[in-house]
Amino acid sequence: AFSNCSYLKEVNMRGSVEHIRDYAFNACSEMQSIDLTGVKSIAPYALSSTALTEISMPDVEILQKYAFYECDSLKTVALSNKLNIIPEGCFYKCTALTTVTGGENVTEIGNSAFGNCGLTSFDFNDKVTTLVRYAFSNCAELQSISGTSAIATLEYGAFYNCKALAGELEFPAITSIEQYTFYYCNALKGVTFGDGLTSLPTYTFYNCVELEYVSLPAGLTQVANFPFSGVNKL
Repeated sequence: AFSNCSYLKEVNMRGSVEHIRDYAFNACSEMQSIDLTGVKSIAPYALSSTALTEISMPDVEILQKYAFYECDSLKTVALSNKLNIIPEGCFYKCTALTTVTGGENVTEIGNSAFGNCGLTSFDFNDKVTTLVRYAFSNCAELQSISGTSAIATLEYGAFYNCKALAGELEFPAITSIEQYTFYYCNALKGVTFGDGLTSLPTYTFYNCVELEYVSLPAGLTQVANFPFSGVNKL
């Protein structure tokens, strides 16, 4: 509807719009603000490549893939507590994004949902169970994560190249980890896994040069080749 409207700067829908369709405001390169009050769903690429600086979506129940893709001025996001899934590429390449709040009932974070973002910390609210492939890949400023008690699945490269991710992490509910989960997490000090983990895949901790300990459960039955390649402090 308004895709590529380069002069559009502000949108106020006064609570009358419930659904924003595919590419509705895509590439509105000067659009800095939009009132999403009353909006329940945002379709693929609906607000991608805009100049939005902050977003509050109190009523959104469904986000679809790449909704805010490459919004490189976006700094803060307040998610709805009605939201259950942050989908594929939703905030991919939002390089200025440092703060995400709300989303207290999110259980899954999709493929590259926060890839290449500027996040410094993230709270999983003890509700998220699944991080899909590359969920936080290349978040070079991500220093800390919290609320990890419900995470059961870490897919391929979930924290790939998160070079600043530091401290000691705990995943008491973990049952599955895929390759390259903590690849090049150079500042990571330690990780504790719960009793449900049975295998450790290839290159799990590749080049985690500061890693000093990993606590593995007694029920671990399989360790693949090179899970600790490049790790010298264990």
